[in-house]
Amino acid sequence: MIGAASAGTDRGSSEAMSLDVARSHQLDHLQPRTGSLYTRKPELDSNSPHRGRHGERHVIIEHQNLDGADFSGRRFLNFTAVASAFVDCRFDRSTFKQACFGGGTGQSSYLRCSFDQTRITAVAPGNARFERCNFSGSVLTEFFAHDVEMIGCSFSGTFKKGLLHGRPLEPDVVGRSQNSFYDNDFRAMDLQDVSFRNGIDLDRQLLPSGPPYLFVPSAENAVAEARADVLAWRDLEARRAALAILQGLESDVEGGQRQLLYRADTFGGRMRKAAEAVAELLARHAAQQGAAAAEPQRVPVDP
Repeated sequence: MIGAASAGTDRGSSEAMSLDVARSHQLDHLQPRTGSLYTRKPELDSNSPHRGRHGERHVIIEHQNLDGADFSGRRFLNFTAVASAFVDCRFDRSTFKQACFGGGTGQSSYLRCSFDQTRITAVAPGNARFERCNFSGSVLTEFFAHDVEMIGCSFSGTFKKGLLHGRPLEPDVVGRSQNSFYDNDFRAMDLQDVSFRNGIDLDRQLLPSGPPYLFVPSAENAVAEARADVLAWRDLEARRAALAILQGLESDVEGGQRQLLYRADTFGGRMRKAAEAVAELLARHAAQQGAAAAEPQRVPVDP
């Protein structure tokens, strides 16, 4: 059930109104005191560029405080939240063909929300904060999060093509210089072509380990040493391919990323062999750095 809960609003009546809106086949406008909720079910017109199958909707939620709202099992052609707060809301088994979880400059927040077995595509997820949310058995695709914060969230399923950033794209616009990103559990998530960038502290995340993943704790040194090794290769084609991969890693390091999570099998075709060779170099240098750090420091003793 969709409900609006805030000071000065009759929750029972607003919930009933919201449910009517969710059932509507036309564009409706709910305007409780906290803001607005719009929903439109596309006409099943084969000539319409916005046509959708039965049950698909465009939804815009503006300046709402939603507590315990249930969006489970829905299909959204477009879902947009603007400066809204979601607490203990459920989005289980829903499909977001395109989602903007935080439209506009004001941040939308999601606290203890459930996205279990949900399919999400979010090319521009917007300015949003997820705290203690659960994404169990979910599929995230093309989730390019420049202004998303995540704290204490748990993930399992598949995350295919994504960018997660430690700094907002436009700090002055969103009003902060850093994105809070810590205590998240990705151990059961299949991370395919997913990059952590701009200073996300991977030591503060729980990450998948073992093949095919490689955790590089001191990325700057490991990448620099791997580059020196590659420059000595005689195979020019292999050298070019490996240097192209290292250039991407160097860009992440220059952007403030101190640790890397590397996965060679996301590269295809001719790049795969080079990616695997780079993985071996990074693993070797990371192990050497770890061994050096573990050596006890010798304190000179005066004779």
